Amino acid sequence: MKQKNKLRAITESYPDVRHVLQKTFRQDVGRPPVDDASPDLLATIEEIAAIGGAGDDRRRTESIRTCLTLDDLREALKTQGYDIKRTTLYYRLLPRRALSVD
Repeated sequence: MKQKNKLRAITESYPDVRHVLQKTFRQDVGRPPVDDASPDLLATIEEIAAIGGAGDDRRRTESIRTCLTLDDLREALKTQGYDIKRTTLYYRLLPRRALSVD
């Protein structure tokens, strides 16, 4: 019997253990998204960036020019309890599909 089938049988037999086992043995492949562990991460990043940033000069867009570097932002997030890698933070700040050729 494969591990997936064993896990399914155990979770059906013991529903109180299901939550713990599903965290340990995930059904999906790859690393879980950062949003699963901390859904308020984006709001925290916006809050930190708004403190040391400025709005658009002509006020035509909602973009925020921040005076922080990526390392400064990472350190500020660390003080608030988020342990996030530098590359993950960089990709989190990029707009969706920013690297596409569309």
